[in-house]
Amino acid sequence: MPVSKEALITNSADLIKQARRELDGADAYVHSQRTAIARRLHAPAGLDAAETDAWIDRHLRAAASFLGDRAAPAARPQHP
Repeated sequence: MPVSKEALITNSADLIKQARRELDGADAYVHSQRTAIARRLHAPAGLDAAETDAWIDRHLRAAASFLGDRAAPAARPQHP
């Protein structure tokens, strides 16, 4: 019987939770998403994280401060 993507994600999340490592990947996840979004929007090279967030915010069609408002709290969560 094939395993669904949802089952794999759920099992992985459970293992991470059991190991009490929920927050370990937050910074890496935010960085990877920032990089992927910046690449797709053709952001200029050489920007730091805050400058990249601001650049992305200016170029998204969504509400202002979309990434900047979400990246900082995701990188420093208060609880799992």
